[in-house]
Amino acid sequence: MRMAEELFEELRRCGAQVEARGQVLHVEAPRGALSPELVRSLVVEVWSAVLKEAAVFASDDARVDPGELRTVYRAHELRVLLGLTTPRELRRVHEVKRLFRGTITYASSARGRLRP
Repeated sequence: MRMAEELFEELRRCGAQVEARGQVLHVEAPRGALSPELVRSLVVEVWSAVLKEAAVFASDDARVDPGELRTVYRAHELRVLLGLTTPRELRRVHEVKRLFRGTITYASSARGRLRP
């Protein structure tokens, strides 16, 4: 896994602007500035205040140590999580993913309750 400093340096070399905004890291890069290899290999540890633990975010094709103990979310799973509307929903989905070490393919909410 790349160290944060290495990732920041690589992003800056590509012409990206990296800025912390509260608890969010904002990265803005010119179109085409990031090499396809860099995008496909991204693996980043992220601390979640909602989950109160670290998770790993990885590109769909990135190599992640098979012995990784933290929950790993792939890019396609993060797109699904964007549809969740409350911290409670995120915690419930995370707990199931952590327990079963599975893949999130779909999640929707209805009145605060998750449906399969």
